[in-house]
Amino acid sequence: KVLVVHGGISENVTVDSIEKINRTNFVSVLSLQLEDDSNQIRDLLWSDPYSDTGCALNNLRGGGALFGADVTKHLLESHDFDLLVRSHQSKKEGFEYTHNGKVLTVFSASNYYGINSNLGAYVKLSGGRRPHCVQFQAKRSGKGLTMSQQVSSVEECALRELREKLVGSKEKLIEEYKKRDDGLTGLISIEDWVAVNLAVTGLSVPWRLLRGHLVQMRFAKVDYLSGFALSNGCGTRLNK
Repeated sequence: KVLVVHGGISENVTVDSIEKINRTNFVSVLSLQLEDDSNQIRDLLWSDPYSDTGCALNNLRGGGALFGADVTKHLLESHDFDLLVRSHQSKKEGFEYTHNGKVLTVFSASNYYGINSNLGAYVKLSGGRRPHCVQFQAKRSGKGLTMSQQVSSVEECALRELREKLVGSKEKLIEEYKKRDDGLTGLISIEDWVAVNLAVTGLSVPWRLLRGHLVQMRFAKVDYLSGFALSNGCGTRLNK
């Protein structure tokens, strides 16, 4: 028996909790609010396995959890599953087993970061047999897809709504940004930018991953005023 999710799990995820999610309430992960269902969805979409035990905040993605082998073992044994299959991470060989062979990451986009950067793979499941991963590499590959090309039109409009909410809280945001900008350079760390946005807007979205659409970066820091100067039209891409 195999459980398949997009990103991963957390200590709060169970089969019962997944079944209770009202899927018709959600159109975009960027529009999720702080509710039980939305927390479950974030964990399922954004979580990644890691080598430690328990769960930790997935600060790299700005959403979801990092989950250990003990969390995987507990969920699988609780529901009599043999394997957790997930994607969400590029792997050099197209797939990878972790957590003592109980988590299989399968990534089907070959050449994700550029030509020959990685193989793609898909998995064949047949009753009673060990999953069989098939590797491949696209023969024709152009320039890697931009973030905007990967995000659907629905997500682009959600980004527009997010920009509008930031503009609506502009005065308070700038006030809080400046408190973390000791030299008034107009630059703050990514961590400070994420913390201010979350505190002021109350929106628990993957800020870190979305920064390229919302602000410009300078010297590995966030130019926090740039987000208010840039266009907020649907489909606009702010950064490469």
